Amino acid sequence: MLRVTVQITNLTGERFRGYESQLPPQVQIAVNINIVGLDLKSESTADAPFVFTVNYNPSIAQLSVKGRAQVFGEKKRFLRS
Repeated sequence: MLRVTVQITNLTGERFRGYESQLPPQVQIAVNINIVGLDLKSESTADAPFVFTVNYNPSIAQLSVKGRAQVFGEKKRFLRS
């Protein structure tokens, strides 16, 4: 079994429209996650910094989460995954 823990190091969110303005009838949402690197600490442990972003079209807001995921598991299970 693999165990994953996530540590959030930075969280930002911004709304581009005022609270009094009405939202558009249709909004497209783009979600993206980038694994910035992978550091194998041992045969059964890895550390992976990441950036998770959510963008909207039309541009009504933006969300960004930065952090690191730590993966722990048995050697045979870890190397196969």
